[in-house]
Amino acid sequence: MDYSISYELRPEDYIDAQVTHDRHSDAVKKNILKSRLNLASFYVFLILILYHMFAGIARFIVLGLLAALGTAHIAMVRRIFEMRVRRLSRKLIDGAGGDPGQNRKRLRIKDDYIEYFEKKRTKKFTFAEVKTILESERNYYIYWDESDAVILPKLIDGDGETARSIIERIKGEASWSSTIQN
Repeated sequence: MDYSISYELRPEDYIDAQVTHDRHSDAVKKNILKSRLNLASFYVFLILILYHMFAGIARFIVLGLLAALGTAHIAMVRRIFEMRVRRLSRKLIDGAGGDPGQNRKRLRIKDDYIEYFEKKRTKKFTFAEVKTILESERNYYIYWDESDAVILPKLIDGDGETARSIIERIKGEASWSSTIQN
């Protein structure tokens, strides 16, 4: 079976790819955990210092507000991280400018391998080399390496069935059988 599809990626697809990769990355999960522990230590230390500065009802009001702020800050670490990743990715994409034709991609599925064509490179890998497939609201990500992936939009020319059938074919041929969902 020789099947070929051509599509164009938008800047939002690259940003979505980075965010989806980070959501499933063990290193990012460790960094977020460390950030939460550091913030918890900071707020506990701050509460201990401010405890002796206030007396009576002012102590409870100030420390209660500080505890609420700290809890909200710790709970929002992942969201803050994602907002930062989106902002920095957008800045890189806007700063790079680039050739509009660079976003044009082509994916060819053969009987035993996949070819991915970009303007500056071509990647060929077998179904067995596929490490995992991640999914976001807009795209599928076919990882042939720990950090390199093919971005495949769910809607290609208004058709959602094409991408889904490609993913099902890859899952059927690969040595593993599950897709990590977002």
